[in-house]
Amino acid sequence: MIPDLRRTRECGTCTECCTGTLTAEIHGYIMDKSRPCHFLGKGCTIYAQRPNVCREFQCAWLRDDGTNIPEWMKPELSKVVIVERNWGRNLEHTFWNIIESNQKIDSVVLNWVYMYVSSRNICANIEVDGKFYQMGPPEFVEFMRREENSDPRRV
Repeated sequence: MIPDLRRTRECGTCTECCTGTLTAEIHGYIMDKSRPCHFLGKGCTIYAQRPNVCREFQCAWLRDDGTNIPEWMKPELSKVVIVERNWGRNLEHTFWNIIESNQKIDSVVLNWVYMYVSSRNICANIEVDGKFYQMGPPEFVEFMRREENSDPRRV
């Protein structure tokens, strides 16, 4: 029998999803691009009482078992948060929403994203210097244009 060598990942010290990279309401406080989570200190100060939006959130790096997304793409290292979302008439397809975390996406990170999503036919909505660009078939691009008033950072 071949042993299962896949690794499970943990957030550890990473708090990039809490720095204002994403948008959510946490116990009545708004977290968005201009405001980090009200409860962010040296980590989450309400971890045991965190709301479901936090408890259930898993970035793509965290969900990966280490066989697809490299360790150096951890949000605190790459300064991007990848969130898997749905698109299509019945939300039957998935795409990656790739969000800059308080700095412009690094060219090495952007190159890896481009190569990875291209080689696996993954649709992507990629933030570059504050503006979002789509990779995918025309139907995906059109879907994203119709959705442009929705907040791509919302969890």
